[in-house]
Amino acid sequence: MKAGEIFYASWGYDQTNYDFIVVKEISPSGKTALCQSAKGIHLGVNGQTNMQKPTSLGFGDVFRMKIKGENLRGSYPFCNDGLMKNSRLGSFSPIKDKKVFYETDTIYGH
Repeated sequence: MKAGEIFYASWGYDQTNYDFIVVKEISPSGKTALCQSAKGIHLGVNGQTNMQKPTSLGFGDVFRMKIKGENLRGSYPFCNDGLMKNSRLGSFSPIKDKKVFYETDTIYGH
Protein backbone atom coordinates (compact mmCIF):
# COMPACT_ATOMS: atom_id res chain seq x y z
CA MET A 1 0.00 0.00 0.00
CA LYS A 2 1.29 3.44 -0.87
CA ALA A 3 0.23 7.07 -1.23
CA GLY A 4 -1.90 7.65 -4.33
CA GLU A 5 -3.61 4.25 -4.28
CA ILE A 6 -7.39 4.32 -4.73
CA PHE A 7 -9.85 2.12 -2.82
CA TYR A 8 -13.59 1.54 -3.14
CA ALA A 9 -16.56 0.47 -1.03
CA SER A 10 -19.91 -0.66 -2.41
CA TRP A 11 -23.15 -0.22 -0.49
CA GLY A 12 -26.89 0.16 -0.99
CA TYR A 13 -30.14 -1.75 -0.75
CA ASP A 14 -31.76 -2.55 -4.10
CA GLN A 15 -29.29 -0.23 -5.82
CA THR A 16 -25.51 0.02 -6.15
CA ASN A 17 -23.53 2.94 -4.73
CA TYR A 18 -19.77 3.37 -4.56
CA ASP A 19 -17.51 5.49 -2.37
CA PHE A 20 -13.90 6.03 -3.42
CA ILE A 21 -10.98 7.09 -1.25
CA VAL A 22 -7.33 7.84 -1.98
CA VAL A 23 -4.43 7.15 0.38
CA LYS A 24 -2.51 10.32 1.20
CA GLU A 25 0.03 8.91 3.68
CA ILE A 26 0.87 5.70 5.53
CA SER A 27 1.70 5.96 9.25
CA PRO A 28 5.25 5.06 10.35
CA SER A 29 3.87 1.93 12.08
CA GLY A 30 2.14 0.83 8.85
CA LYS A 31 -1.10 0.20 10.78
CA THR A 32 -3.11 3.20 9.55
CA ALA A 33 -3.42 5.43 6.51
CA LEU A 34 -4.50 9.06 6.12
CA CYS A 35 -7.10 9.22 3.36
CA GLN A 36 -9.44 11.56 1.50
CA SER A 37 -12.51 11.01 -0.65
CA ALA A 38 -11.47 10.56 -4.28
CA LYS A 39 -12.98 12.47 -7.18
CA GLY A 40 -14.46 10.44 -9.99
CA ILE A 41 -14.90 10.97 -13.70
CA HIS A 42 -18.39 10.42 -15.11
CA LEU A 43 -17.97 8.35 -18.29
CA GLY A 44 -21.62 8.29 -19.36
CA VAL A 45 -24.77 6.27 -18.85
CA ASN A 46 -25.36 2.60 -19.59
CA GLY A 47 -29.02 1.67 -19.14
CA GLN A 48 -29.92 2.50 -15.53
CA THR A 49 -26.32 3.00 -14.41
CA ASN A 50 -23.77 5.79 -14.37
CA MET A 51 -20.29 4.71 -15.40
CA GLN A 52 -17.70 6.07 -12.95
CA LYS A 53 -13.91 5.99 -12.98
CA PRO A 54 -12.20 7.18 -9.76
CA THR A 55 -9.11 9.37 -9.83
CA SER A 56 -6.35 9.92 -7.29
CA LEU A 57 -7.48 13.53 -6.75
CA GLY A 58 -8.63 13.85 -3.15
CA PHE A 59 -11.17 16.32 -1.77
CA GLY A 60 -12.80 17.22 1.53
CA ASP A 61 -12.02 15.92 5.00
CA VAL A 62 -8.82 14.01 5.74
CA PHE A 63 -9.44 10.94 7.89
CA ARG A 64 -7.55 7.93 9.26
CA MET A 65 -8.37 4.34 8.26
CA LYS A 66 -7.02 1.08 9.71
CA ILE A 67 -4.98 -1.11 7.38
CA LYS A 68 -6.33 -4.68 7.40
CA GLY A 69 -4.19 -6.75 5.03
CA GLU A 70 -4.67 -5.12 1.62
CA ASN A 71 -7.92 -3.41 2.69
CA LEU A 72 -8.85 -0.31 4.67
CA ARG A 73 -11.54 -0.08 7.38
CA GLY A 74 -12.90 2.73 9.48
CA SER A 75 -15.19 5.75 9.64
CA TYR A 76 -15.15 8.10 6.70
CA PRO A 77 -17.12 11.25 5.83
CA PHE A 78 -20.51 10.66 4.27
CA CYS A 79 -20.77 14.41 3.68
CA ASN A 80 -17.55 16.43 3.52
CA ASP A 81 -18.44 19.15 6.01
CA GLY A 82 -14.96 19.63 7.48
CA LEU A 83 -16.05 18.31 10.87
CA MET A 84 -16.66 14.59 10.21
CA LYS A 85 -20.12 15.04 11.76
CA ASN A 86 -21.71 12.86 9.08
CA SER A 87 -19.67 9.70 8.80
CA ARG A 88 -20.23 6.03 8.05
CA LEU A 89 -18.28 2.87 8.85
CA GLY A 90 -16.97 0.96 5.87
CA SER A 91 -14.43 -1.43 4.43
CA PHE A 92 -12.55 -0.48 1.28
CA SER A 93 -10.84 -2.75 -1.23
CA PRO A 94 -8.02 -1.75 -3.57
CA ILE A 95 -8.94 -1.02 -7.17
CA LYS A 96 -7.23 -3.43 -9.51
CA ASP A 97 -6.28 -2.25 -13.01
CA LYS A 98 -8.35 0.59 -14.45
CA LYS A 99 -11.78 -0.68 -13.44
CA VAL A 100 -14.96 1.17 -14.42
CA PHE A 101 -17.73 1.15 -11.80
CA TYR A 102 -21.43 0.95 -12.71
CA GLU A 103 -23.49 2.82 -10.11
CA THR A 104 -27.28 2.95 -10.07
CA ASP A 105 -28.49 6.26 -11.51
CA THR A 106 -30.17 8.32 -8.76
CA ILE A 107 -33.44 8.51 -10.72
CA TYR A 108 -33.75 4.72 -10.34
CA GLY A 109 -32.59 4.43 -6.72
CA HIS A 110 -34.45 5.30 -3.55
